[in-house]
Amino acid sequence: MTVTQTTLRRATPGDEPFVRRVFVEATNAALGAAGLPDGQLTPLLGLQYDARLAQWRAAYPSLVQHVLERNGEPVGACCLAQSADGDELRVVDLAVLPTYQRQGVARDALRQVAARGLPVRLSVWQDDRAAQALYAGEGFRPDGAATPVNGYLELVLHAQLADDEG
Repeated sequence: MTVTQTTLRRATPGDEPFVRRVFVEATNAALGAAGLPDGQLTPLLGLQYDARLAQWRAAYPSLVQHVLERNGEPVGACCLAQSADGDELRVVDLAVLPTYQRQGVARDALRQVAARGLPVRLSVWQDDRAAQALYAGEGFRPDGAATPVNGYLELVLHAQLADDEG
């Protein structure tokens, strides 16, 4: 029997085209209903990726990009940042190539992040029920007001939950 395992490794400069591809493909799948031709959508998503990455780096100086690998093959990307005091991790972005979605890749990555023993915080789009179900299943709970801020819910997984839930 083959054991499928997802690993989280720090991205290298050579991984940049793959990380960009993950963003474009995952976002393209979500925006497919917009009806824009690929010739227009792909360059637009490239610009959006550049803008988001610059915004994330400005907001989270400790931002580190990671590649998610399934049995040695790159299948997704994750951006993590540590709080200034080092007491918390933030999942800034987590995306999986569409062909690998719903196969436990994101769940495995979240478990590896939680295993670091720090509280883990993230934001999720208020209408993304699938992502909310994933995060709730891993022990993430609303933090603060249950009202979305700019359309996003803030969720946190406390370290003791990560330790207790395996």
